[in-house]
Amino acid sequence: MAKQEPTKSSAASIDETTKALFGQFPADVIIPIRWGEETLDRLEAVFHAIELLHEKGGQESRILHLAKLGSYVASDMSNCIGCEYESRDEVLQKALAAESEAQS
Repeated sequence: MAKQEPTKSSAASIDETTKALFGQFPADVIIPIRWGEETLDRLEAVFHAIELLHEKGGQESRILHLAKLGSYVASDMSNCIGCEYESRDEVLQKALAAESEAQS
């Protein structure tokens, strides 16, 4: 199925619906996905640096510092994105339940 481009009226409707449901515009609702992507890019760089230091040898303290940094960043972003997911999921589940009740 070909992807259809939204019309001006459907885009306005999407904005209105998303704002009514989540209290945010669509771009703001999906921003945690961007955070995750940026964080994973940074962690990739950290892990690559760890590999390079390991190959050089004798860099145990730097390897440990980078590993701890990677662990901290992963944990922090996991908590942040997890909270964002839970709040959006809760709103979505309530809306779905209300819609289901209204159709009953």
